[in-house]
Amino acid sequence: MAKCAYHPDVETNVSCSNCGKPICPKDMVYTAVGIKCPECARPVGRMTAHGKPRDYAMAALVGVLGAIGGGILLGELLSVVRIGTFIFSLAFGYAMGEASSWAARRNGGLAYQAIAGVSTVTGLAIAGIASGALFGLFFIVGAVFATVVAVARMRG
Repeated sequence: MAKCAYHPDVETNVSCSNCGKPICPKDMVYTAVGIKCPECARPVGRMTAHGKPRDYAMAALVGVLGAIGGGILLGELLSVVRIGTFIFSLAFGYAMGEASSWAARRNGGLAYQAIAGVSTVTGLAIAGIASGALFGLFFIVGAVFATVVAVARMRG
């Protein structure tokens, strides 16, 4: 019997199917190709699912609807409430990223990030035109950060 690589006080007859380290039942990770130690069972790199055409279409549809509807609503809000432009822009970016992520069934990738980013910029442009705040410093800075937030929400 060998001593567990992670618990030296435990004896075991089981070893990792990948590296051969002896492992006890507390450390066994069952995989499709056998029992592995926690280190070998850990996924390498970032695992992202690739969406189906339906996922891309739904993300784009939600992005367009969110940009138009959300942009108009945000524009109306900003025309009444001038204080908080930056915060409202950030909230809009977060909402667009979350809505796109939900529509894409939590898939990630560059295409989904582009959809979220373009939707956010479009919605903020509509809001800026509707409220007259398009060229305000806080609005522009908020729009940049909102787009970053939306894109980051699509990373998972």
